[in-house]
Amino acid sequence: MGSKKFRLIAFMILLVCVPLFFSKTSAISEKKSEQPIEIVARRSFTGADVVIAIDQSGSMEGYSGFPGTDPNHVRVHASRYFVENLASKSSEGFLQRVGVLYFGDDARQLFPLTPLQSPESPQVQSLCSQINAEASRRYTTFTQAFALAQAMFIQAESIGDNRGKTMVLFTDGKPEEPSGLSEADAFSEIRRIYEEELKPLGVEVFVVGIDNPQNPAFSQTMGTWQSIVGSERVIRIESMSDLISQYFQIIRSIFKVPTQGYLTVDTAVSGGQAEFQVKPYMQALELHIFPQSEEIRFTIQYPDGKEASPEDPGVRLFDLRDYKQMIFEEPQPGFWKVRITQGYGKIIVYPNEIPVTLGLVEPASRYPLGKPLYVKAKLIRNDGRDIKEHPEAPLRMTAIVKYPSGRTEDVLLTNPTASIAVASFSLDLNEEGVYMLNLSASGGQDVRFQDSFQFEVLPIPYIEINEPKEGSSIKYCDKVGIRAVIKVAGETADPSELFKGSPNELVLGQLEDSATGSSKTFWLDYSQEGGEGVFVAQVQMDLHHDSTLLLSTRLKGYMVSDGSYLEQDAQVYFLVRRSGWQKLSRFLLLSLIALASLLFAALIAAAVFLATRPKMVGSLSVDWGYGGQTQRLSDTPLGSRRYRLIITRKPSGPKGKRGVFLVWGAEKRQVRKACVVYLPRPFRIKRMTEGDEGNLAGFSLSKN
Repeated sequence: MGSKKFRLIAFMILLVCVPLFFSKTSAISEKKSEQPIEIVARRSFTGADVVIAIDQSGSMEGYSGFPGTDPNHVRVHASRYFVENLASKSSEGFLQRVGVLYFGDDARQLFPLTPLQSPESPQVQSLCSQINAEASRRYTTFTQAFALAQAMFIQAESIGDNRGKTMVLFTDGKPEEPSGLSEADAFSEIRRIYEEELKPLGVEVFVVGIDNPQNPAFSQTMGTWQSIVGSERVIRIESMSDLISQYFQIIRSIFKVPTQGYLTVDTAVSGGQAEFQVKPYMQALELHIFPQSEEIRFTIQYPDGKEASPEDPGVRLFDLRDYKQMIFEEPQPGFWKVRITQGYGKIIVYPNEIPVTLGLVEPASRYPLGKPLYVKAKLIRNDGRDIKEHPEAPLRMTAIVKYPSGRTEDVLLTNPTASIAVASFSLDLNEEGVYMLNLSASGGQDVRFQDSFQFEVLPIPYIEINEPKEGSSIKYCDKVGIRAVIKVAGETADPSELFKGSPNELVLGQLEDSATGSSKTFWLDYSQEGGEGVFVAQVQMDLHHDSTLLLSTRLKGYMVSDGSYLEQDAQVYFLVRRSGWQKLSRFLLLSLIALASLLFAALIAAAVFLATRPKMVGSLSVDWGYGGQTQRLSDTPLGSRRYRLIITRKPSGPKGKRGVFLVWGAEKRQVRKACVVYLPRPFRIKRMTEGDEGNLAGFSLSKN
């Protein structure tokens, strides 16, 4: 009966607890299903979109006895060269896209702006194989080529994005429109399209003019092209080698990096060897190898004296159509050596190719009026890996903020090699309007990265974190208290008057622990008692270790005023450190644990030791003598025992004491012995065989 009653009670408990458990589990799961708050650094450049326009007019090939300006199809080889080299700079998160169009009697798209894979990939080689010289055409319509390039950028959604937009034009330069426009009128229309349609969209145009010494047609129009797109964007070439010497200038302009020199190593110059310097913080070093004999061999020596190999980490070798390309990721700073050891050819060394870029974390493009601004930025590698600081060139990051009124503020950002560098003080943005922020990072005298960003300050709601404060320290704990306030123009505001829906679904929070990599997402609750616009949360988190925590909050909702969606973020860093008492208590606890562990280990060792002793024989007698009298306190048999603990009674008479002895078996030269130790003190071992007598701590012992 009692057993049935117990089973019934247990069943009722399970019936009540299981639904509660699953409801609790689902609540936790629902909370964790919230999208994490991702801090995204704003970049002014996220990749290159390049449209290559190839002139396929009759003058390029030649007709009616006139020599062509490009009989060797330099425009074809040059276009393939561009595609392969852009592909070598393409990576996840930093994709390069290229599209190609032909123009002559009309303009037509060969392929649209396409994300590039590795230079050796079938995709890139397929694109290159599509680029060929076509049968001669009568006209040369630049106006249609420009219009088609613009359409290709728009179709690929490149307009308005932070991507570089470049049109590279391969031509002999002379327009001949099917509409019958004169050359002067055609150039006027080209200028108008460039100034009014392409340039406002951020499209840069490079004109690569191809001349044949027997028919130098481009030289006649080169000055006009320079007046339209700029002299630095017009290049005249007669062969591929001419283009190679100019290619570096175009690429660096496309990727918006400072112009640096390049080095040519030729078998006909300096014995086919050279030394060049690589500066710190380079993302990649490129070598383009152009063989002029059936085989070419060369060696490259690192600054540490080791010889480079294609098998080294971070080294990639591409065997392309007309040349080889070797790329060194994160090259060692210092002096490198390159030498051609066999054959004939040329090696072009492109140093400081596509360096790390600067990303602006805060402010966003729209920033609230009255919200104190801590400028936050980070150094970004295109492949997402961390930047390693070079001791010989320590990094320093600064910002200059220009207000709408024209005044400026200089800001120093600390810890530039951390995940996010933060300004050492806040700025008060009390002026509405457009601000400019110039961000720069330097690594010594020769390395400098710069970028500019624009943001607008508006009277929009924002979230401000009151607790914990930026840079503050908290003690080890299991729970973090968070307090945030909604404000407009520096004043607290009632969220119900600003946003639609429940205030308890307005502010999302996230805690990230840098030491463990863990994070937790949660909602902040609207606190009616805490004051107007106050949101609070108590977040359970195991914080019993030194760490830096990032608290991110996101205010998001639809505005009552116009129904628009608003999203505003705020972040603070704070530290978790032990208090003095926590340090002492932790030391004592660890000491106690260590002591207990040693004691436990000693007990285990003693138990193993005694359990493996040989069995004893006979008995042990313990006597106590005083004033000429002897008292027998114990007569204990030892037979067939490996060890034994003997505690004697206390003898009568003065100075009598109780004896505590531990006895275990031993064997020496096949003679069995008994090892006796008096436990209280002194710890001295007495070894006895049968018939032995002796004294130990005042007691008389005899082994029988």
